[in-house]
Amino acid sequence: MGCSASVDRSAATVPAVPSAPNVSVEPQQLDEESAIVVEEPAVNAVQSGEGGEWREYPGMYLGCYAEGGKVHQTLASAQTKCLEIKAGGITKECRGYTLRRGKNPCPSPSGEVSWIFNGDPIKPESPGETVEVPAGTFERKQDSFLGGYADRAKYLNLDDALIRAAQLYPVAGGVTREWSKYSIRKGKTLQPSASGEVSWLIKKVNKDGLPPTRVDSKASDRGKQEEEKEDGCWKKLPDTYLSCYAAGSNSVHESLEEAKRHVIELKGAAGGVTKEGPRRYTVRKGKTPMKSPSGETSWLSVDCDTGLPPEEKAASQSGTLGDLVGDAVVDNSGKLYKVDSMHGKVVALYVSAHWCPPCRAFTPQLADLYRKLQGGGKPFEVIFVSCDQNQSGFDEYFSSMPWKALPFEERATKGQISATFGIRGIPACVLLEVSKMGSYRMFDREGRSTISRDLEGARFPWGASLHTSEGSAPPPQPSGKGDGQLKDLIGDEFVGKSGDTPSLQSMKNKVVGLYFSAHWCPPCRGFTPKLAKVYEKLKGEGEPFEIVFASFDRNTEQFNEYFSEMPWIAIKHGSAQAGMAAGKFGIRGIPSLILLKVDEQMNYTAFDKAATMTVKRDPEAEAFPWGAPST
Repeated sequence: MGCSASVDRSAATVPAVPSAPNVSVEPQQLDEESAIVVEEPAVNAVQSGEGGEWREYPGMYLGCYAEGGKVHQTLASAQTKCLEIKAGGITKECRGYTLRRGKNPCPSPSGEVSWIFNGDPIKPESPGETVEVPAGTFERKQDSFLGGYADRAKYLNLDDALIRAAQLYPVAGGVTREWSKYSIRKGKTLQPSASGEVSWLIKKVNKDGLPPTRVDSKASDRGKQEEEKEDGCWKKLPDTYLSCYAAGSNSVHESLEEAKRHVIELKGAAGGVTKEGPRRYTVRKGKTPMKSPSGETSWLSVDCDTGLPPEEKAASQSGTLGDLVGDAVVDNSGKLYKVDSMHGKVVALYVSAHWCPPCRAFTPQLADLYRKLQGGGKPFEVIFVSCDQNQSGFDEYFSSMPWKALPFEERATKGQISATFGIRGIPACVLLEVSKMGSYRMFDREGRSTISRDLEGARFPWGASLHTSEGSAPPPQPSGKGDGQLKDLIGDEFVGKSGDTPSLQSMKNKVVGLYFSAHWCPPCRGFTPKLAKVYEKLKGEGEPFEIVFASFDRNTEQFNEYFSEMPWIAIKHGSAQAGMAAGKFGIRGIPSLILLKVDEQMNYTAFDKAATMTVKRDPEAEAFPWGAPST
């Protein structure tokens, strides 16, 4: 779950924030109601080249090196090698021609040019192995993948995935194994994979061999439990909605029961159901209900015993550290250590991979902090949870790390950790407080952001109630309330209109919208005028409302041009605060608007983390302050 999300071929890659290169975002593609279609990249005429015809993309680049950044001096040699290793395409940099894994061209601010082979360059040399199961007949092929997700759920068991693919046929074409999990794909043609994926293409479906309802017995049991204990397993919330469709167009169902079954099937990837209208129930990712001005109703999936969303239950009461990571971890010399040596400490689960540039940027920062805290005798440990593609990649990356790691072969444990804490992108750092008896409490799922703001470790243990030594008092707790001090979140360096310098104090006792956006992002340019209209209406009526622009523009010129269209204030371009705030709220797509309530002491409370939808649903701001807590 955590690792595969970062290499999804269907996702567009977008350059990182200039001031925080380890934070990356992509244009939001939410749902039919809120998405603004991103323009297709321009394509030059097809050209002849090595092996056949190539499509040229001027002003575009392809993501991720396929040969570790090796440079070819001629386009012909790059094309030959591209076909040989089944890479995604070629990008011309200032150094020369480099092979890339990406197959979705992205806009380049530096005039790069890319080429993708016009067609399938390498056909399977021979048919794959035929697999016969009760659900039907499948063709298994090593080093291949099927394009397009038919179902966003991930399956730990191949049999479950094959059954589900057969149930979804002909919408689904088969199954592809990504890392240690299986996903259902739409593709009907096996395509070469350079990253070791394996696929099963549907050749024939046996309807008599399919179970009547659930994909697996556990899911079936959970479904029955939900029906028998609906009030205890679902929270019905009138006048609320949950954000973002969980499975694209497949999210829409005609009955509540069918939608609930789909939520269970997605196993943590969905938060619940929102009723949009008669016979229109949509499965949503969101797990935080938001006030609906249009009378929607939501059903939040919760644990039957605790009443918590399953993700929160797993994170808050999951047993011991040994249950989570196993009995032993390993150092980079191969020596094993029992995990009970980490009892009574703060433990960071560091999910990362060598092929991920943001990971390679954050790892040295974490290593410096680790050495400082270890040298000062602080109770701090790190466990590396690898998303590398193979053992050699793990060994190379781990050799630079001073801490312990989950053994690379423990792929099932790695997958369970990602599922437990909802990790959908890397690098991720989850902070645990481990008692002297070995039980743990997750106290910070966004540990990467916390550590990035405290690279000297001055605030350790970052809110854990853990005693740092025998007989010592617990660490002092913050005196404020809410989620923290506004200054710590966005700093105090702002840019206003006409050269004025806005004050942080001007936001006291107001609703503040933190607006993540960029000029190069078409959905952002579509949303900004709508937000400006709401802002000017509220300001004209004297309402306590302010917006702070957190820019993802590539350079100061683009920032200045875009900011000139805005009536509010902005975090100074180049400040690290924009990237830190993005990390704090887990921003993965733009435009994104976070609504904060700021009190008299300048403490803030984030009460709506999907406020782009709130504004779109209330363009006249009639529901302002949109459910902000009272202070």
